[in-house]
Amino acid sequence: MWILGPAAAAPVGVAPSGAGGSVTTWGNNDNGQTAMHYAAQVSDDIVRYLAAKHAPGNLWPDNLRTRASADRWMDWQQTTFWPAIRPLFMGLIRTAPEKRDPRILEESRLKTAEVLGILDNDLFSRAYVAGDALTIGDIPLGCAIWRWMGMPIERPELRNVQRWFDSLALRPAYKSIVMLPLS
Repeated sequence: MWILGPAAAAPVGVAPSGAGGSVTTWGNNDNGQTAMHYAAQVSDDIVRYLAAKHAPGNLWPDNLRTRASADRWMDWQQTTFWPAIRPLFMGLIRTAPEKRDPRILEESRLKTAEVLGILDNDLFSRAYVAGDALTIGDIPLGCAIWRWMGMPIERPELRNVQRWFDSLALRPAYKSIVMLPLS
C-alpha cells in the first residue's frame, strides 16, 4: 500500500495489530459481500487504521470537517467511481479482445468521465480531495484514478483531476506501488 510511504507506518506486508484482529480475522467476510467489494472495504479500513495510528494530524486530519471530507471521498470511490469504471476496466483490461462488448466499454467510459466531473469540480479550489494536504481520501481514490489514467482510452480534459493526478505521480511511493501496468 502506498500509504506506507507517507505514513512510514510499517514494513510492507505487516498487518495492523489491535485493529479488530489479525490478518486472518480481517479476512473474514461476515457481511456476505462480493470478494471485490469486501476487499475494497477492508483496504479502506486498513488505510484509516494506519493513518490514525501513524499519521495523526497529517493523513488522518485532526480537523473533523476535513476528515469527514476525506472519508466522503473514500466512500465516493467505492460507491460512485468504481461502479462507473468497473465495466470499462474489467472489459478492457481483464477480458479477451474477442469477448469485449464495445457498447458496454463506451457507456462505462462516458459514465466514468461524467462522475469524474464531480471530482474535477471539487478539486477546482483545492490541491487534494479534502483540502490542501494529502489525506486518507487521496489514498484509495489515487489508486482508482490510476486505472482511468493507465488505460488506453480517450479521456475528456479534466484539468483539476489531471493536476491532482500529476501531484500524486510525483510521489515516489505512488509511482513505484500504484503506477504499475494494469492487469
